[in-house]
Amino acid sequence: MYNNGTPCYSNPSASNNTCTDTVSYAAIYINEGTVPSTAAKKSAILAHEIGHAVGLSHTLDSPASTPSMMNSPVTINSPTTYDVNNLNAIYP
Repeated sequence: MYNNGTPCYSNPSASNNTCTDTVSYAAIYINEGTVPSTAAKKSAILAHEIGHAVGLSHTLDSPASTPSMMNSPVTINSPTTYDVNNLNAIYP
């Protein structure tokens, strides 16, 4: 995510975050050198990166019983309830 060409940070309260209330654009770059092996994996990676574009950060702390498209390894290709709740916290 970027605000007038300056990168934003996943943590909106970070002291060096320039995007506390405005994001002008987001970019997703696909590395053609490491093409995922299946269409499902490609879809999951794109969903994960779109999650970043809308403000979600990696969700390494979500319990196994609460899946998230922001977990690693990336295996889920659509927002889960956990992801939607995090989005609702960002955009009340």
